[in-house]
Amino acid sequence: MTTQRIFTILLFLFLGNLSLQAQYYNSDHQWWVNFGAGMSKAGMDQEHLLFYASFNKPRSEHLLLTGRYSFTQQLGLLESVEPEKNWDLSAIASYYLKSDAGFISIGAGLGLNGGKRRDPSLQNYLTVGLPIESQWFVTLPSMGLGLVGVVNINPKVTTYGLALAFQFGALR
Repeated sequence: MTTQRIFTILLFLFLGNLSLQAQYYNSDHQWWVNFGAGMSKAGMDQEHLLFYASFNKPRSEHLLLTGRYSFTQQLGLLESVEPEKNWDLSAIASYYLKSDAGFISIGAGLGLNGGKRRDPSLQNYLTVGLPIESQWFVTLPSMGLGLVGVVNINPKVTTYGLALAFQFGALR
């Protein structure tokens, strides 16, 4: 069985279990998307440009489910050298606290990771990882502005970064 198939099965089991826990919380009208950019590190010393997007859905008073896509590309290389690239596609369950002014959250989940990594030459990779995410947003009823901290721990290359993000949707 391929890594991608195993990831898909685990993702459906994970999300199904979380949705059963949230059956009595009425958050059907709340959802939002985040888009952002920032800086990240891959490994010990490589600076990368970070692009971030997510779909977020509260499932109970303190449970937030997030589907995340992030992409990083190495900076500072000569034009003749192909940069390293990393991406992750993740399902994350977060504990979150909200107020009229905004919200904060922290969570972890399961992710599929891939990219091109020098080891020692540039090679493609695909693996499963542990995504960790924290969001800090100031919100209005339909938009917000905040910071998103992302981490992805996996066997090939651990990445972490911070993005300035815009938020759109039904936030209240």
